[in-house]
Amino acid sequence: MKTVQEYRRHADECRELAKSARSLEERRTLLDMVATWEGLALAQERKAAAQDTISLSDRMRALARGHPRERELIESADAFDKATTDFDGDLRSALNLAESWERARKLWSEVTGEPLS
Repeated sequence: MKTVQEYRRHADECRELAKSARSLEERRTLLDMVATWEGLALAQERKAAAQDTISLSDRMRALARGHPRERELIESADAFDKATTDFDGDLRSALNLAESWERARKLWSEVTGEPLS
Protein backbone atom coordinates (compact mmCIF):
# COMPACT_ATOMS: atom_id res chain seq x y z
CA MET A 1 0.00 0.00 0.00
CA LYS A 2 1.27 3.43 -0.89
CA THR A 3 1.79 6.17 1.68
CA VAL A 4 0.05 9.53 1.72
CA GLN A 5 3.33 11.14 0.62
CA GLU A 6 3.58 8.82 -2.39
CA TYR A 7 0.01 9.59 -3.46
CA ARG A 8 0.68 13.32 -3.12
CA ARG A 9 3.95 13.01 -5.07
CA HIS A 10 2.06 11.32 -7.93
CA ALA A 11 -0.55 14.10 -7.82
CA ASP A 12 2.20 16.72 -8.01
CA GLU A 13 3.83 14.91 -10.95
CA CYS A 14 0.53 14.82 -12.84
CA ARG A 15 -0.08 18.48 -12.02
CA GLU A 16 3.31 19.40 -13.48
CA LEU A 17 2.69 17.29 -16.58
CA ALA A 18 -0.70 18.97 -17.05
CA LYS A 19 1.01 22.36 -17.29
CA SER A 20 2.77 21.26 -20.46
CA ALA A 21 0.03 19.07 -21.92
CA ARG A 22 -0.15 19.10 -25.71
CA SER A 23 -3.93 19.08 -25.87
CA LEU A 24 -6.94 20.02 -23.81
CA GLU A 25 -7.92 16.34 -23.58
CA GLU A 26 -4.46 15.38 -22.27
CA ARG A 27 -4.62 18.22 -19.73
CA ARG A 28 -8.07 17.11 -18.52
CA THR A 29 -6.92 13.51 -18.20
CA LEU A 30 -3.89 14.55 -16.16
CA LEU A 31 -5.99 16.80 -13.92
CA ASP A 32 -8.43 13.90 -13.42
CA MET A 33 -5.42 11.84 -12.35
CA VAL A 34 -4.44 14.61 -9.91
CA ALA A 35 -7.92 14.43 -8.38
CA THR A 36 -7.68 10.64 -8.13
CA TRP A 37 -4.24 10.71 -6.45
CA GLU A 38 -5.38 13.43 -4.04
CA GLY A 39 -8.50 11.40 -3.25
CA LEU A 40 -6.38 8.35 -2.49
CA ALA A 41 -4.15 10.45 -0.22
CA LEU A 42 -7.19 11.78 1.64
CA ALA A 43 -8.67 8.29 2.00
CA GLN A 44 -5.37 6.99 3.36
CA GLU A 45 -5.20 9.87 5.86
CA ARG A 46 -8.75 9.15 7.02
CA LYS A 47 -7.99 5.45 7.35
CA ALA A 48 -4.92 6.20 9.48
CA ALA A 49 -6.90 8.60 11.66
CA ALA A 50 -9.65 6.03 12.15
CA GLN A 51 -7.14 3.37 13.16
CA ASP A 52 -5.69 5.73 15.75
CA THR A 53 -9.12 6.03 17.38
CA ILE A 54 -9.92 2.31 17.41
CA SER A 55 -8.44 0.47 20.37
CA LEU A 56 -5.88 -2.26 19.84
CA SER A 57 -8.18 -4.83 21.43
CA ASP A 58 -11.06 -3.88 19.10
CA ARG A 59 -8.78 -4.13 16.06
CA MET A 60 -7.60 -7.54 17.28
CA ARG A 61 -11.19 -8.76 17.66
CA ALA A 62 -12.09 -7.49 14.20
CA LEU A 63 -9.09 -9.24 12.67
CA ALA A 64 -9.74 -12.44 14.64
CA ARG A 65 -12.95 -13.38 12.83
CA GLY A 66 -12.00 -16.37 10.69
CA HIS A 67 -8.28 -15.89 11.27
CA PRO A 68 -6.16 -19.01 11.95
CA ARG A 69 -5.05 -17.42 15.24
CA GLU A 70 -8.57 -16.28 16.16
CA ARG A 71 -8.59 -17.72 19.67
CA GLU A 72 -5.18 -16.26 20.50
CA LEU A 73 -6.18 -12.82 19.21
CA ILE A 74 -9.40 -12.77 21.22
CA GLU A 75 -7.73 -14.02 24.40
CA SER A 76 -5.03 -11.38 24.09
CA ALA A 77 -7.61 -8.65 23.47
CA ASP A 78 -9.62 -9.79 26.49
CA ALA A 79 -6.50 -9.88 28.70
CA PHE A 80 -5.52 -6.39 27.59
CA ASP A 81 -9.03 -5.06 28.26
CA LYS A 82 -9.04 -6.68 31.71
CA ALA A 83 -5.65 -5.18 32.56
CA THR A 84 -6.93 -1.78 31.43
CA THR A 85 -10.07 -2.10 33.53
CA ASP A 86 -8.14 -3.39 36.56
CA PHE A 87 -5.57 -0.57 36.43
CA ASP A 88 -5.84 1.41 39.65
CA GLY A 89 -2.61 3.38 39.59
CA ASP A 90 -0.46 1.14 41.75
CA LEU A 91 2.80 -0.35 40.55
CA ARG A 92 1.49 -3.92 40.26
CA SER A 93 -1.47 -2.98 38.08
CA ALA A 94 0.75 -0.67 36.01
CA LEU A 95 3.18 -3.50 35.33
CA ASN A 96 0.31 -5.85 34.51
CA LEU A 97 -1.10 -3.33 32.06
CA ALA A 98 2.31 -2.75 30.43
CA GLU A 99 2.97 -6.49 30.08
CA SER A 100 -0.50 -7.14 28.69
CA TRP A 101 -0.11 -4.32 26.16
CA GLU A 102 3.32 -5.64 25.17
CA ARG A 103 1.95 -9.16 24.57
CA ALA A 104 -1.03 -7.82 22.60
CA ARG A 105 1.14 -5.50 20.51
CA LYS A 106 3.64 -8.28 19.77
CA LEU A 107 0.86 -10.62 18.66
CA TRP A 108 -0.66 -7.86 16.52
CA SER A 109 2.72 -7.31 14.89
CA GLU A 110 3.21 -11.03 14.23
CA VAL A 111 -0.22 -11.41 12.68
CA THR A 112 -0.33 -8.21 10.61
CA GLY A 113 3.35 -7.70 9.83
CA GLU A 114 3.07 -4.19 11.26
CA PRO A 115 6.37 -3.14 12.83
CA LEU A 116 6.59 -2.77 16.60
CA SER A 117 7.91 0.80 16.38
